[in-house]
Parts: sequence; C-alpha cells; structure tokens
Amino acid sequence: MVKLDSRAIETGGVLSSYQFLTLYFPAFILALGYSIATPAIPIFAKSFNTSFGVASLVIVMHALGGLIAAVPTGFLVDHLGRRPMLFAGPLLMAVSSGLTAVAQSFPELLCYRFLGGAAMEMWRQARLAIIADVSKSRQRGRQMSGMVGTEGAGRLLGPALGGMLGAWSIRMPFVVH
Repeated sequence: MVKLDSRAIETGGVLSSYQFLTLYFPAFILALGYSIATPAIPIFAKSFNTSFGVASLVIVMHALGGLIAAVPTGFLVDHLGRRPMLFAGPLLMAVSSGLTAVAQSFPELLCYRFLGGAAMEMWRQARLAIIADVSKSRQRGRQMSGMVGTEGAGRLLGPALGGMLGAWSIRMPFVVH
C-alpha cells in the first residue's frame, strides 16, 4: 500500500497551500492542457479529408477511451496503487498528445485520442481515490468539489489559449498539451 502524508491533507484544510499545490493546481493545469486542443480538433480531423460527421469521431473516441478504461482503471488504482496511476495518467496523456500532433492518418488520430481518453480516466480516478483515502470525511466533498471546480476553470480557459496557438499551427495545441 502506498503511504500518503494524510496529516498534511487533514490539517491543511480545504484551502491550504498544500491542497492548492497537490490537488487544485494540478487539476487546473491538466484540464487547461486537455482543453487547449479543443478548438483544433475538428479542423485537424478535417485535414484528413473526412466529412464533418466522421471528424466528430475524434471527440467520441476520447470519451470512449475514458469509458472503456473506467473499470480496469479502478482495478489498477486499487492493485497497483494511487501514486503509480496518478503519474501514469498524465504521462500517457502527454505521449498521446505528442503522437496526435504527428498523426499521419485519420485512424491513427483516432487511436491516439482513444489512448488520451483512457489516460485522462486513469488520472481522474487516482486523484479521487487519494482524496477519499486521506481527507477527513467532513472535508472530502469540499475537496472534491474544489478540485472539480478548478478543473472546470482550466477547461474554460484552455480553448481561448488553444485558439491562439491554433492560429500559429493546427498541430501546436497538441504539442503544448
């Protein structure tokens, strides 16, 4: 079992600097990175000479990756530990975004987006399990809400940044992510 510093979380409160640096800020940054690619996805998919309907599969594949990975990820979080999955998720997201940026075919793009969705689910479940494990029961809901809220802020700001990067190069948002 992975040992976590539960005292730092329990005594730090919901809005402590420890909480900010370990839960809220990483959630914001990863959501910002994920949503940076949002404006570029349909244009990038269309660059492979696909119809609008077929191009929308890029979004569907990301969601499908998360859905299919949900149950195995829960098993892995329990059996391999929270921290390994907490690090594996963002690492796999980075790899999938880098590969997306250099995709040469539409099926290849779909595979990388599927992988990115699965990686996002790995990270999401690991961080929620850590909060459930180490927070006081009276603070658990507030900590999860705070993390989801900061993640939402990242998803809100990301497309604006992605639009600016996409004006430079359609592949740049994926590289930055």
